[in-house]
Amino acid sequence: MCPALARLLNQNVSGVERIGGGRNSQIYKLTVDGTPRFALKAYFRHAADNRDRLATEFNSFSYLWSNGFREIPQPIVADRE
Repeated sequence: MCPALARLLNQNVSGVERIGGGRNSQIYKLTVDGTPRFALKAYFRHAADNRDRLATEFNSFSYLWSNGFREIPQPIVADRE
């Protein structure tokens, strides 16, 4: 997982620690060069469920962030893989 994350972030990801999650997604703390820097949210996908939770949340956060809302996490990158 770390090489793919390093490629997406263009940074050296030195650690991945699961810190939460449930039935819809899992949350991880990413450590970059020894310092916790990012949160990663990985979504559960089921063949019978056509909802695109990743796109919905990423696009919503991107819209809010671009309109000055800073009370939310800054969306950095989304990747379906």
